[in-house]
Amino acid sequence: MADRPRWLSILAAVAVSAAAGSLPAQDTISPDMVEHIAESAVFLRVDRVFKYEDSPSSGSGFFIHPDGDIITNWHVVADQIASFLWKREREVNAKVIGLTAVVDSGQPTERRLPAKIVARDRERDLALLKVNYRPPKFISIESVDDVRLGERIWSAGFPYGDLLAMEKQVNDQDMPNPEVSLTSGMVTSLRRDAEGELTMVQTDAALNPGSSGSAIVNAAGHLVGVVVAGIQGGEGLGFGIAPNQVRDFISQQAIQIDVEPSVVLSPPQPIRVTVRPVLVGLGQRTGTAAISGGDIDSTSFDLEPKAGGLETTVVFPERIPGRNQPARYSLTVTLDTRISGEKVVRRFSLDAVPESFEKLGSARDPGEMMEDRKVL
Repeated sequence: MADRPRWLSILAAVAVSAAAGSLPAQDTISPDMVEHIAESAVFLRVDRVFKYEDSPSSGSGFFIHPDGDIITNWHVVADQIASFLWKREREVNAKVIGLTAVVDSGQPTERRLPAKIVARDRERDLALLKVNYRPPKFISIESVDDVRLGERIWSAGFPYGDLLAMEKQVNDQDMPNPEVSLTSGMVTSLRRDAEGELTMVQTDAALNPGSSGSAIVNAAGHLVGVVVAGIQGGEGLGFGIAPNQVRDFISQQAIQIDVEPSVVLSPPQPIRVTVRPVLVGLGQRTGTAAISGGDIDSTSFDLEPKAGGLETTVVFPERIPGRNQPARYSLTVTLDTRISGEKVVRRFSLDAVPESFEKLGSARDPGEMMEDRKVL
């Protein structure tokens, strides 16, 4: 490409050099794929306030969908940070007051976009962000290969943030942003949990502070992991969150379910259940909504496609004679996903509105009550 930025040309030359060597075919990457990986990367600026003082930080992320969806680490955008207090490192709350996603960071085409947090998962250390932008390149999490030990991998991110920015600060309002950095290595270990599920991918690629949240991909551009940590002082010890964990996170978190009304009225009214995918294109295809309680038989209703999501109307079943009305009912929404083999299950507690209320009354004549309200 004639208008390709100089840094992409350099990376492409590196890729061509590697391809010309004696590496196996599956361990080479094309110049176009190098460009794809680099242009999918996003530099993240996080503005926090701790004890009334600014506490900014930065990290990496990458686009996973053309609608402007970004994956990064939970700890990159968390309200909790590590701080040295009372002679030891402790976790403290530092409110996130601003989040900026920088596209084409450090380039003449650079764009700074306000980002919002859609979902966060502290246990998996993942977060889903959204910007009003349609990226030309992204890393699809639907295209995932089995991670192989010894597989060649690449990652594009922003280690050390502003420290690697080539431009100086123009004015007080314009902070310099770094260009993307590409690193490569191989999968050196596969870490699994007690059930045998892959949780972490270990690599010897150079991963540094600021790289957190960047994508780890193979030569085909398919996701191998999300950079999460490196061992300080350890050479060639970096870790990425396994792609199956990312897919499960999206399946579980990137949906919105609305229940209206959110209580069981008396007499019972139909309940509308609406499911909307937060991440457009990765939504659910089939599912059910089931209501249960102490005085009814559990009854299930199929969710049907409606306006880009799923909807159904839960008709309250006949009450079982002789049973008392419970204080609340349970509504369970079960969804099948196409990006994860596991079902998504969400449960809602619906308070029961009593069939009758004791009415407040008065023995006084209404006319006399109005007299009390007259201003003398």
